[in-house]
Amino acid sequence: MWLQSEVSVLAEKSPKRDSELERLLSVIRRRGLIRSRDLTAVDVERKTLARGCQKGAIERVGRGMYSLPGRNRDQIAEACLRVPHGVVCLSSALYFHGLIASKPQEIWMAIGPKARLPRVDFLPLKIVHFSGDALTLGVVRRLPVIGLAGFLRRKINL
Repeated sequence: MWLQSEVSVLAEKSPKRDSELERLLSVIRRRGLIRSRDLTAVDVERKTLARGCQKGAIERVGRGMYSLPGRNRDQIAEACLRVPHGVVCLSSALYFHGLIASKPQEIWMAIGPKARLPRVDFLPLKIVHFSGDALTLGVVRRLPVIGLAGFLRRKINL
């Protein structure tokens, strides 16, 4: 009995656990948001994510999405994570590139013609189906945003 309690105390203060939490925090600082399913790619266990949430170092933003507490919510980035094969389009893309001042009430996302509609209950999404070049031409890769606005910005040097 005594040995078990000593082992559990040592396990709680293990440097491996602390370094794994620090690695997770640095990844979240770099990315801004992280999905729980992306943890295997950065070699972090899901237990570490739960431990970070319990300590208050990590905040659950939505189902399966986490960020640092107190950050400004970027709904376009959240939409890109929620709809992985979707592309931000129309007025949302214009707002993203700074070509319109007013933020659209809905985030416009384009998906393929045969793609399923995503189930997102906490974001105001408007999903449209695009096909071919309309879906892929001019997409900015860091965040999947239709680059028509970026193209216009470069052409008229805004």
